[in-house]
Amino acid sequence: MWVAFALSFLLIAPVGSFATGVPVSRPDWRTGLLAMIAAWSAWSIYRLCSKLMARGASKLAEGNPDAAARTRSAAHVLGFASAESIVLWGLVAHLALHSPAWVSTGFYFSGAALLVFYWPKSSADPSAAA
Repeated sequence: MWVAFALSFLLIAPVGSFATGVPVSRPDWRTGLLAMIAAWSAWSIYRLCSKLMARGASKLAEGNPDAAARTRSAAHVLGFASAESIVLWGLVAHLALHSPAWVSTGFYFSGAALLVFYWPKSSADPSAAA
């Protein structure tokens, strides 16, 4: 699944970066507002993913590895979707708000960093394989 998110990132970023005919303006309050909304959404999803991971750990401690694996998978999917949404905010910043390329590139790199951050980690815990 993370491959699909990575591929869509690789398709969205060039579209926003190489869009021609888009007038460029200086970053203004709208760009700052967009950055704050993106940061708020990333923080909210991080909190939700943390709670889901804790719930998965408690289900594993209760002896229910299948439910723990499903919960951890849900947390990873939400994390990937969060990373993808940050990339889409970058596309909006460039195409709709006419922000300079460095602003949208910041969104793209932030989305890529979140994609790496939410990448499933292997561990000795059997629910991590999901």
